[in-house]
Amino acid sequence: MSKAYIPKNTWVVCTMQQNPGPGKLIATNFPGEREQFSVLFKGDKERIFLTVGDRNTAEKFVCKKPMNMWLAVGGLIVGLLLASNPLGWVVTGILCAVVLVASVTIAAVAHDCSEPLKLGKWVDVKDDVFFDKQIAIIETSLLTCDKGGVLKPIIDGKNSSRSC
Repeated sequence: MSKAYIPKNTWVVCTMQQNPGPGKLIATNFPGEREQFSVLFKGDKERIFLTVGDRNTAEKFVCKKPMNMWLAVGGLIVGLLLASNPLGWVVTGILCAVVLVASVTIAAVAHDCSEPLKLGKWVDVKDDVFFDKQIAIIETSLLTCDKGGVLKPIIDGKNSSRSC
């Protein structure tokens, strides 16, 4: 069975995302990697075929990894105070309020995905096909993120090419 090459603006989801919807993959020009964008989807200059050098999204995902760390630290502090004395219980109440506000704030802040994705690597690529001197990625390719997530393209039939 053939597999589709991935063009720019293909939808993608991350295993660590908190957003309710997917993001879009974009063509990326990291220094020393991909220097041109000439292989196009159906001749559309805005729909460049992506390669292993393209490791970024148009918008940032809200990542649950940083939020989990702060919630764990807050939980540890609350647990230690509960085990202390009645004065600790008052402090625990105040800390619970602070942790709740901090959790909501952290959950609402979008964390920058660009740098962790730049350090990531595409797996299950089409290593015998090159676009602009870079190995092509296909619908089954996955991009690892330095923060621990994995990005998976979503192919809907309208934005793919069954050419491989």
